[in-house]
Amino acid sequence: MTEYDQEPTIATQVSLETLAGDEWHSHPAVIADLTRQELWVAIDHQLGDPLDPGRQVRLVLRHPNRPTQTADTVVLWHIGRNGAVVVLKRPRLWDPPSRREHSRVRLSIPLYLRADEGADPVPAMSTNVSVGGVFCIAELPVMVAQRVDASLQLTPETTFDCQAEVVRVDKDPDDPSGRQRLIGLHFLGLCQEDQASLAQALAELAEDVDDEFVPRAWRPEATEADA
Repeated sequence: MTEYDQEPTIATQVSLETLAGDEWHSHPAVIADLTRQELWVAIDHQLGDPLDPGRQVRLVLRHPNRPTQTADTVVLWHIGRNGAVVVLKRPRLWDPPSRREHSRVRLSIPLYLRADEGADPVPAMSTNVSVGGVFCIAELPVMVAQRVDASLQLTPETTFDCQAEVVRVDKDPDDPSGRQRLIGLHFLGLCQEDQASLAQALAELAEDVDDEFVPRAWRPEATEADA
C-alpha cells in the first residue's frame, strides 16, 4: 500500500453535506482535484444557498469494501463554469506525510505541442493529466525548462489551450525508433477560472474510461458517431 491508497482520486464520487438549521442536506459531487492544502469537488447542480468562504461543511465518501469516511472541513472559495467547483480545506483524514501538488488522473487523450513560434504543432498522447500539468508521449525534441504551447483535446469539440514548461524528458523505452520522448509539462499562468474549468472537465472525462484509460468521448464508437 502506498501513501496515496487511502486518498480519493479525480472522479471519486462523494457527498457534500451542508447544514441548514438542524438538518444536513446531501449534494452529489465528484472529486475534481486534491492538492497539498485543498480538496476540490465538482457539483452538477446549483445549490439553494451559496457556499461562502468559511462555511462549515461535511464530506462523505462511501467505499464498497471499507467503512464510510466522513470528514468535517471548511469552504475556502468556490467558482462556477458549467456547474460549480467548490474548493475545501483538505481534510486531515487524507493527510499523509508526503502529498502531490495536484491529484493526477490516468487519461489517454490527444494533445498538440508547439515548441517554436510559427512551427507546426506536433501531436502527442497523454498518459496522465492534472490541473497542474500533463505527462505525454511525443516525437518532439525539447529540453527541461523550455516553454511550449500546449493544446489538450479534451473532446473532439473541446480544447484547453495554455503555455507550459517542460519539467521532465525521458526516452520512451517502448519506442524502437528512439524518436519518441516521455515529456512532463507544468502548466503556466492558469487563473482560478481556468483551473476550475480544467478540473471539472478532467472529473467528467475520468468517470468513464476503458482499460486503456481512453474516455468515452474518444472511443471509436463515439468519434464515429460524431463524424
